[in-house]
Amino acid sequence: QKQVHGKGVAGFSLTAEDMSTIRAFRQEKGMGQGDPPSTAIWKAIFDILLRMLREVSKDSLYTATTRRAQRIVEKALADDLISCASTISGIQLKADIVSMFAIWFKMEMSLTKFRATMLAWVPSLAHQEAETTIVIHRGNWEPMTVVMVPRLTVKYLGAFIALDAKGEKQKQETAKVISMNAIMLKKRNASAESKLLTLDVCMMKKATYAAKFAPWRLEEYVELEKPIDALLRNASKNLFSFPTLLLY
Repeated sequence: QKQVHGKGVAGFSLTAEDMSTIRAFRQEKGMGQGDPPSTAIWKAIFDILLRMLREVSKDSLYTATTRRAQRIVEKALADDLISCASTISGIQLKADIVSMFAIWFKMEMSLTKFRATMLAWVPSLAHQEAETTIVIHRGNWEPMTVVMVPRLTVKYLGAFIALDAKGEKQKQETAKVISMNAIMLKKRNASAESKLLTLDVCMMKKATYAAKFAPWRLEEYVELEKPIDALLRNASKNLFSFPTLLLY
């Protein structure tokens, strides 16, 4: 450790001939982000972090399935990472692991995109006065305090995930997507076939993406479908009183 400390070492390797001999290798310039192998290499490196985080079972969150409780593990899309724990100490442990990984591999965490959210299961928790914080580390383990913001909804990859039991924000966003697209399609001077195809491959895909993990009742889904019903009647040149079931 004394020989390699402070010399820009990227990691260690063991030789096949002598497993007791540890050698260091230095970090060098890698390939560009657009190079074909870069995606596979990134996955291999980032998988190390995901496996480290998933080994931490302390204070995990669980979701109910049909047969058993299933632990919620870290999710990643490209270089975006989402991690969760049931306690502040649990999420702090994971923050320390991410900080260590970023420092070791000489990566920079984007603080402008960094969000620390405390799930407010009931509305009263979203307005509490006392601040809760965690600490992330950069560079030479330089601490930086991050405030945990209580929220009822979290926006991730363009979709709102409701943390309360009603999902009002998700419903509002889904209704907005449906109504705006239905109005635009209705005004288009296109054939009925074109409108129905657009409804299927574009509008419905947007609506179902916005409605992921929604806890709504059947009546609320029926209410959301009314602009779609009106669009179908308009495209098929049927009266407003035409039976909905027969329309579908």
